[in-house]
Amino acid sequence: MDVLFLHNGEPHEVHSSWAESVDADFMQIKHGKLGILQAIHPKLFKYDVLLCEDSGSTRTAALHKQIRPGTKIVRMIVGGTYYMIQNGHDAMKGEKWAAKKVDGAIADSEWIKEQAETFLDCPIKVINPYIDEERKEKLMEETGEEREGILTVARHTRKNGWKGTDVLEEAAEKGDFQAKLIGNKTDLEYHKNVENLGYVPEEKLIHELKTSKIYVQPSRADAFGISVLEAIAAGSIPVVTENVGAKEIVRNVDENLIRKFDAEDLAEGVKYADLGDGAREKILEELQNKLGNFEKENSISKFSEEFQEIMDRYSEKESRDNSTSEKNEK
Repeated sequence: MDVLFLHNGEPHEVHSSWAESVDADFMQIKHGKLGILQAIHPKLFKYDVLLCEDSGSTRTAALHKQIRPGTKIVRMIVGGTYYMIQNGHDAMKGEKWAAKKVDGAIADSEWIKEQAETFLDCPIKVINPYIDEERKEKLMEETGEEREGILTVARHTRKNGWKGTDVLEEAAEKGDFQAKLIGNKTDLEYHKNVENLGYVPEEKLIHELKTSKIYVQPSRADAFGISVLEAIAAGSIPVVTENVGAKEIVRNVDENLIRKFDAEDLAEGVKYADLGDGAREKILEELQNKLGNFEKENSISKFSEEFQEIMDRYSEKESRDNSTSEKNEK
């Protein structure tokens, strides 16, 4: 079984390690019409299984399967596409059609699995991503500095995109709090209560996480949100919307830290999260104890196992179909 991992742009390090665990080769899919044309790229014909990181690569894989029906498609559900479509956002051309071609999927949270079930008629497994151990150790080192302020990390390019930075802006105005935003383009203008730092070096990002008091993930749709794990490791209290897969780590500790995707409610969540030292330490201890569930080796091993289970399921089905066909011929 030869596997090819299709991805748009630079794949996320977690997704790359998952793909490597099933001995996949890598191929970058271009955006738009060029990606569609890649459906007939000679390289694709050499592989039995196409493992797709995102919507664009899934559409390319689905077109290829139309040409070569025996191809198997396994999709990583690691973005908010299906939620966005269900909630009135226009689907990319061919999105729903491509979903029908998927043979198996691996979602990175229970929440995003629920969104995908409306579109995919195939087994969907759930594997949480991981926080890199070396990075976690750096984040957990004490700085000796006093914690203050509110931070959001949203590596996105639009205010009204999946990451919900427009709602952060509105919440900061309504709640009259100051927030720092890392990851968005610096040419986007925000309310005076939001300081848009743009892209920053790794050391600066880690320092900001380690010195912030509250971390806000204001997403419209975030399949998981690894930054939430990083913020917890760094000792920042997380406030997340109900549309963030990482809410699973927060739910059993304090549900008040999970808020509606609504500026006013998000502002209330930030106000609530400004805890006294005793309550803060108790919640952080519980949250940080849960980080052991998001270890690299365990995540990669589970991905490999679940991927193989999906493949075995189809191998068994094909064997039964072949056996039935032979009996009918007799």
